[in-house]
Amino acid sequence: MPSSPGRTGTPTISSTATGRDSCSPAPLNALKPQDAEIHYPEKDPYSKIEAERYNIGQGFILEGALEGTLQLGGIEAGDFAAYKNVNFGTSGAKGLIARAASGTGGGNIEVHLDSLDGPKVGTLNVEGTGGWNNYIDAVTVLKDDQGNPVTITGTHDVYLVFTKTKDQYLFNLNWFKFTTGDPTRTDAYAKLKGVNYDSSEGLSKAQGGFLDAIHNNAYASYKGIDFGSGAAGITAHVASGNQGGSIEVKLDSLNGPTAGVVEIPALGGWDQWVDIMANLDDKLAVGVHDVYLIFHGKDGSDFPCNLDWFTFTTMKGTARDAYAKLEAENRTNGVGFGTESGGGQTYLAGIYGPNNGYAMYNYVDFGSTSPTKFHVNAASDTSGGTVE
Repeated sequence: MPSSPGRTGTPTISSTATGRDSCSPAPLNALKPQDAEIHYPEKDPYSKIEAERYNIGQGFILEGALEGTLQLGGIEAGDFAAYKNVNFGTSGAKGLIARAASGTGGGNIEVHLDSLDGPKVGTLNVEGTGGWNNYIDAVTVLKDDQGNPVTITGTHDVYLVFTKTKDQYLFNLNWFKFTTGDPTRTDAYAKLKGVNYDSSEGLSKAQGGFLDAIHNNAYASYKGIDFGSGAAGITAHVASGNQGGSIEVKLDSLNGPTAGVVEIPALGGWDQWVDIMANLDDKLAVGVHDVYLIFHGKDGSDFPCNLDWFTFTTMKGTARDAYAKLEAENRTNGVGFGTESGGGQTYLAGIYGPNNGYAMYNYVDFGSTSPTKFHVNAASDTSGGTVE
């Protein structure tokens, strides 16, 4: 009996027009090898380019960055990272900013176009920052090997080639971007030289490239400082052989809002340079502002300090209790030593007297009572030394 819907019977097998069984696999068509051009997404050089988003690279490792995302770490001389299809437009780039940190003496970043041995359009020095997580904006104006200013236009592949100054390991690199102006004068997170002011009164420029002979209520102004999304702190590199005083940070005019005050202690000599930090009002220091530094001497005295450079940070300091245990490795800054771990502790190590090492700890709160003793937990396999 022929089969019908809903009933059992002899199954019917259909076939294709070619007579092949419908269950038979279709023949495979072999593809011939072909050349294909790789297309890289266009990159904007004037926005942050995260260092880990390289297209070609050699030598370094990827690791987590304290400021977030990833970074290039373990960078040694001869390593490089290339970033394809960077469009500089018609106005062109004249400066470079690199967000970096170094626990050694740092190193250099050479900028080459279109290949490893392509034209070099700039060299950026990254100095030692006192730690692998102490980030700064390293900045430079683009120049060729003859010292001539360079403007990059059009679309290029950018090769960052890392070169040595003196140490094997150079720095960690978080991000970089190019600028249409001079970042050495306007980037809030770079070291801004005190002598590069736009206007001033009551102070002088010393031959060593710093501000001196600063009178009470003197000021220096710096136009167009870019704080980006907001600065929460300031560091000033100062010396004081007098009574000390303070540096008041005002925005946009001498009568503008006060964003913060840096208290300068008497440091005992004009050749004793230290980094002093202070908090800022991060609701004020946002975007682009003119910055006014107003110097006040203690009790109205002249010559509160000399100023070499200042810089801003996005991280706000926290007061430390002077009468609690302060871990030595949690320094704000320092040179001439390293850190090691052992016995469940981390500590400063390799302290060698001739290196004139120092460690600085900011925001230490002594309250209203002066301490009478200073306790240090230390170990030495030599004849020891002193801590001032």
